[in-house]
Amino acid sequence: MTAGARLIAIIDSDQSVRRAVARLLRAHGFRVQAFASAEAFLVRGRSDEPACLVLDMELDGISGIELLRRLAAEGSSIPTVVMTGADDGSMQRRAIVAGCAAYLSKPSSAERLLAAIERAMRAGDRD
Repeated sequence: MTAGARLIAIIDSDQSVRRAVARLLRAHGFRVQAFASAEAFLVRGRSDEPACLVLDMELDGISGIELLRRLAAEGSSIPTVVMTGADDGSMQRRAIVAGCAAYLSKPSSAERLLAAIERAMRAGDRD
């Protein structure tokens, strides 16, 4: 792991997706925290704020949209890449209105996910 590597938080209820995305991101030099729910993410220690979230919309408990709304209400500006299997125009519009930086359908290629994360972090760095 590289010193100063940026932290990416993965929030997805599917353990296999969390593992696969975590492996991919670690292989590309990122530090990773993975959460099975929005609730688990919200109660984490906040000593190390993620540089980006990779967020599923369909979670058990609090939805991805609701998490984005809560984070915005708290004043959080963590760039977020939504990656979901529930791909419809309505979901995409709601995710964008709620503040996501990128929206990807599952399955998505590693290249598309990495590019979306990099774009989201660059946009977040300008804020």
